[in-house]
Amino acid sequence: MSEKETIRFGTVGSPQTARESGTVAAIYHSRELGFQHLEIAWVQSVRVSDEMCAQIKQAATTCDFTLSIHATYFINRNSQTAELMERSGAR
Repeated sequence: MSEKETIRFGTVGSPQTARESGTVAAIYHSRELGFQHLEIAWVQSVRVSDEMCAQIKQAATTCDFTLSIHATYFINRNSQTAELMERSGAR
């Protein structure tokens, strides 16, 4: 299996054993635990500056980490409200 085909494992958000909060700390702590990936949970909203994005990228590069983002759902085809179903269908 080539390096590009390697399966990477990680957590969604910071591991529970992390002593510090934040994505950068989560990357470094996850690496200490033997993980190679982190899914960033931006489910409620995205509150991150360009500077913080650069720090996250640097930490991921340093740790040879891949990242994914779990963001809010743009489409909800299981909504109980007609308005949300209509808006989701238009997207």
